[in-house]
Amino acid sequence: MNTNIASDSRRLAGHFLPILVSVTYFMTLPAFARPQHPAEYNRPTPFGLAAPLQFTNAVSRKTHTGGGTFDVPLPLAGARGIEPRTGGAGGNHTIVVTFSNPVLNGNAAVTGGTGTVTGPPTFSGNTMAVNLSEVANAQNLTVTLSNVTDNTNQVLPNTAINAGFLQGDSNGDGTVNSGDALQTRNRSGQTTDATNFRSDVNIDGSINSGDVFIVRSRSGTLLPPLRNYCRESFDGVTAPNLPAGWEAYNPVPGNGITWVTSTVTPDTAPNAVFIDDQDGISDKVLDSRNIMILSASAQLSFRNNYNTEYDPPPNEVCWDGGVLEVSSPNINGGAFTDVTDPAVGGGFISGGYTGEISSVRGDVLPRGYMAWCGNSGGYINTVIHFGSNLNGQIIRLRFRMRTDEAASRPGWRIDTLSIMGATCP
Repeated sequence: MNTNIASDSRRLAGHFLPILVSVTYFMTLPAFARPQHPAEYNRPTPFGLAAPLQFTNAVSRKTHTGGGTFDVPLPLAGARGIEPRTGGAGGNHTIVVTFSNPVLNGNAAVTGGTGTVTGPPTFSGNTMAVNLSEVANAQNLTVTLSNVTDNTNQVLPNTAINAGFLQGDSNGDGTVNSGDALQTRNRSGQTTDATNFRSDVNIDGSINSGDVFIVRSRSGTLLPPLRNYCRESFDGVTAPNLPAGWEAYNPVPGNGITWVTSTVTPDTAPNAVFIDDQDGISDKVLDSRNIMILSASAQLSFRNNYNTEYDPPPNEVCWDGGVLEVSSPNINGGAFTDVTDPAVGGGFISGGYTGEISSVRGDVLPRGYMAWCGNSGGYINTVIHFGSNLNGQIIRLRFRMRTDEAASRPGWRIDTLSIMGATCP
């Protein structure tokens, strides 16, 4: 028996049904055969459209002589990636970026730190390679991609990629110390492979005295702290408390449960913030502390894990879902506004909204808007370019979950949030 029968029967309230279709008939059909509300017939949904162009990943790539090609991940969300291998006398490195769709063109520039983009990027299938030179050691470097365009003429918002360059930091902790020296020495004599390539600092295909020498000569060097970064891991409080300045309430009360920190399934222990996807109408919001935006290219990233009520194919209808809104004094009088609204100017780089909330829900809440809905399958990276409209403003973020009159799902978790080009006063 379909477990959504009660859900569907409650959604019938207030909706037109063709006169020849009885409620009993509707209730006994399997989910895939149920007639939809007339407004749903042949309605194009985001699930049926061309896949949006999104950032997938970035790496620092080097070929080790006779040992293969190995990548250091450069994630946009979570901990920064650190490249421990030398760039030679010219400080040469290559960043390879992969996208969800084939890409045809785009630009790259060093927008933070010391280094130079050498020549135009090269494109192959879903990848874009950016060659760098004159990259200084012991620094954080930012490479910003712009006007990246795919084979359907979709253009990705400007995307900033951060990388730490620290020769000899084989264990990736941001400091060259005895731990790196011990690890490299213990690997001495090994041929470079996927498990040890970070210790082949001079990329000659084997770990030897040359690598040990570089690590020892760099001992004591460290990466500087990231500047103009606002971070929130939700780990500095005891669950269910929220960090200072963060507030949760329910404009539509529902079951009375509000956003809390939770020790269940965090991205980084001990906590993530969590809200349930309840059975019944609700509107539940989580507002951040004040955030000062210091750049026209500020970029928000967080780890995003959602499982909300959604009908799978062939219907593919979102009933419950979450959105991100922004309050800025220069936009709509400070009212919370969706981050993708043109007045805000934000755009998803990765992990964007997945579907449109059904326009025929049987409640009084807004409908027909884009949201995170369905099942993310665990934590994913969501990265958003804010655009220039927020530059110089003190803003607040709002994570908002709305549910309709029927059925529940596990809910929504957020963790490891950071904003590049911002501070948290």
